[in-house]
Order: sequence, then structure tokens, then C-alpha cells
Amino acid sequence: MMNVSRLNVAFHKISSGTTVVLYDSCNCLRLNCKVMRLLLFLLLAFIALSAVASGMMMLCYPDGSFLGFSVTLLKDTVFQSFAIPGIILAVAVGGTSLIAVVLNVLAHPMRYNWAIAAAVVLAGWIFVQITLINTLHWLQFVYLLLALMVLLLSWQLKGKWVV
Repeated sequence: MMNVSRLNVAFHKISSGTTVVLYDSCNCLRLNCKVMRLLLFLLLAFIALSAVASGMMMLCYPDGSFLGFSVTLLKDTVFQSFAIPGIILAVAVGGTSLIAVVLNVLAHPMRYNWAIAAAVVLAGWIFVQITLINTLHWLQFVYLLLALMVLLLSWQLKGKWVV
């Protein structure tokens, strides 16, 4: 059997005249690629929007009152308020996700690399957050799942493995 995972054609005629559907460079049928690209775009857009919005709220309300946080969460950290974590959230997490969204819209060759970077930054943010505040919240697990989904989708669309 021939390895078709790296061919850049949608169909191939074999010598007997039978048409065989081949996989494209993202290792999936074109329809599946479109669905995966759309899902990746939606996940990244949601992450970018929520990170930038939350970061801005933390910056505007550094006591955490608007988001229902207590400054006592920060008692074992170097932060006195939520302002600096808000800036980091908006710029690092929101920024990388926003860049990945724009590059996905433009179909830039680096779009999946930026999506992977956004997933790693998001997961890193959550792990550092859990470590620093010693508190678990269900939203942390939701965002870790989102980071994992972005990572797996990007890896698949880059053509790193066949499903």
C-alpha cells in the first residue's frame, strides 16, 4: 500500500482507472480540514477574547472585585493587586492567541506554529496560576482542555500525524 499522507492532491487515478481519494498535506480529507480549521479559529478567538477582556478587567479593577476575586488570593505571591497579572494575561495569553487568529484568517504559513505557541502559553499561564495561588477552580480545567484541543488541532493540521 502506498503512503499517501504527504501528497498534495485530493484524488489520484490508479492504473486500473479507479479514482482513489488521497489525503492532502494536512493528513485529512479536505472537508475535515475545513472543519478543523474552523474549530481552531473559534477556539483561538474565544481564548483571545476572554483573555484580553479578563486582563483588562483585572487592570481596571486591580482589587479583583469586578471578577469576584479577593486580593487574599495573592497573599503568597509577589503581586499586591491583580493589575500586573491582568497585563500578563492580556498581553501574553490574549496576544499570542490574537496573533494566531489573525494568521489563521490570513492562511499564513506560520499559523499553526503560532496556535501551538498560544496553547503552550495558555497552559503555562494556568499552571503558574495554580502554583502561585494554591487554589483550583473548574475554569482552570476548562482552559487547560481548550489549550490541549488547540495544541492537538494545530499539530494535526501541520501534518504531524494521521488520524
